[in-house]
Amino acid sequence: MSIIGNKAGIGGLQVASPATVMTNGTTTAPAGQGYETVTVNIEPFSFVVQGSGSFKTSGSVHVDFGETSADYSGTNQVVNFSYNDTKQHRIVVTGGLTGASFRSCTGLVSVDVPFPKTMQEGRNFGYCFDGCTSLTSIPSGLFDNCTAVTDFRYCFDGCTSLASIPSGLFDNCTEVTDYRYCFCNCESLTTIPGGLFDNCTKITNIDGCFWNCKSITAIPNGLFDNCTAVTDFSHCCRGCTSITAIPNGLFDNCTAVTNFSYCFSGCKSLTSIPSGLFDNCTAVTDFGSCFSNCISLTAIPNGLFDNCTEVTSFAQCFSYCTSLTSIPSGLFDSCTAVTGFSSCFRNCISLTSIPSGLFDNCTAVKDFSICFDSCTLITSIPSGLFDNCTEVTSFAQCFNGCTSLTSIPSDLFDSCTKVTNFSICFKNCDALTSIPSGLFDNCAAVTSSNSCFASCDSLATIPGGLFDNCPSVTRFDSCFNQCAALTSIPDGLFDNNTAVGNFKQCFASCVLLTTIPSGLFDGNTAATNFNSCFSYCTSLTMIPNGLLDSCVSVTDFGQCFMGCRSLTGLAPELWDTTIWSDVTVFTQCFNGCTRLTNYADIPSGWK
Repeated sequence: MSIIGNKAGIGGLQVASPATVMTNGTTTAPAGQGYETVTVNIEPFSFVVQGSGSFKTSGSVHVDFGETSADYSGTNQVVNFSYNDTKQHRIVVTGGLTGASFRSCTGLVSVDVPFPKTMQEGRNFGYCFDGCTSLTSIPSGLFDNCTAVTDFRYCFDGCTSLASIPSGLFDNCTEVTDYRYCFCNCESLTTIPGGLFDNCTKITNIDGCFWNCKSITAIPNGLFDNCTAVTDFSHCCRGCTSITAIPNGLFDNCTAVTNFSYCFSGCKSLTSIPSGLFDNCTAVTDFGSCFSNCISLTAIPNGLFDNCTEVTSFAQCFSYCTSLTSIPSGLFDSCTAVTGFSSCFRNCISLTSIPSGLFDNCTAVKDFSICFDSCTLITSIPSGLFDNCTEVTSFAQCFNGCTSLTSIPSDLFDSCTKVTNFSICFKNCDALTSIPSGLFDNCAAVTSSNSCFASCDSLATIPGGLFDNCPSVTRFDSCFNQCAALTSIPDGLFDNNTAVGNFKQCFASCVLLTTIPSGLFDGNTAATNFNSCFSYCTSLTMIPNGLLDSCVSVTDFGQCFMGCRSLTGLAPELWDTTIWSDVTVFTQCFNGCTRLTNYADIPSGWK
């Protein structure tokens, strides 16, 4: 409505005389007569509050609080309210309201009517109701007059009491491109209305839109049918713990999508994935954590990723899917661009096997770290699993915690000549009884093998020459730590590993180890750390003469032989500063080694 009038207060606005009211848009007043055209909101915008809080307005408005009122003019004017009772109160805003925000207004209970036509040019409703934890309802058509809006990011984020979304809420919002985190953390929402985004054909980003909407039980069919421009569905339904199924064809028309990372992560009630879910999503590059923590998911459909030829990351894709029992053969056959499988099947504790050839076409992969970590029911690794993965650099923690794994194929890493990291690779493989000879023969680039076989409780032997072709290794700390069944160390195990600096806890708590081969560390002149190297090797009977004579750069001998209560003979005089002048840590090096012949001669700080 346009008003031309004398100085009367209409919605807090002052207009000049003479008084004329025009009801059909803006009018032109006669020149030179002091007329002024002002657009005001005659129909009030009202909402219900309780307690205290604040909101912001833009434009020239009159705010009626009930017993008091005030005028506000400008952009993002802060309006405070406070009621000294527990009742609900209605606040009415009239005038030329061009913008409003209730971010963090915890006293807002409900909105009565749609935003006025004076807000039709408003483009940004980002964070509009963010953090309104007491907001229980919004009206149908709330945004019907806001036809220019482009941004709804975080609009209702944290509205934990909001119980429903009105049908057609966004029907007139045809210019919107961004719905990031729009309903994130709306924990009381139980449903998503069908067709919610039907008219929003320009959306490009729905990242986190329904994240942590714990009470939503279903995704309506065709929800994204008209969202053909969306590129990002990351986190979209993350943490929707009550969703049990994904409708068929949900993404059939979403051909521009590149990102599904965390899309269904934490959907703990989800039991299945429809076949062909991603068939038309040929541009996707990221499935990282897409189904992670879907603890009720029992199977992956055949060919799920058959058309996803551009994917580069499956990191954590199915991690913590604790009910998943199998992986379909050929699952990644079309995914030739993948570079990362880190944590892909981590903690899939019901998974019993790995299909042969699973990674045969994944020739660009660089990272398999944590890939099958804690898959406690896997008993074997198929031969040639990584034969075509010639670019891999990391197998760190790859099979850690595979407590039922009994053997390793001898050729497992034969083609993996670029690997630099085997740290924690087979740690906690409790059923593993042996390591195949030549396992690392082609892995000359390896720099880290720390904790590689730590806590392999059943491992009885180490093959001779295991590390002969790994001259670049710098870390063997905890490599065989707590291998409780290990009885011996092969001669010359570290002869070619001249770059190693760290042997900390390397054989700690190997309780059946009885001897250390002479010259074990003769080639390790760069070593600086032997802290706890043989600590609690309770069956160890003697320390060979000259064991550490070549390791003159050591700085840390702390607890090196602590708890080796069966040691007899002479302790090496590691406290001799004329040889080991750089040692700064030596506390408890021989603690508990009371049967040593020269125990009384060991300086007190060393025992």
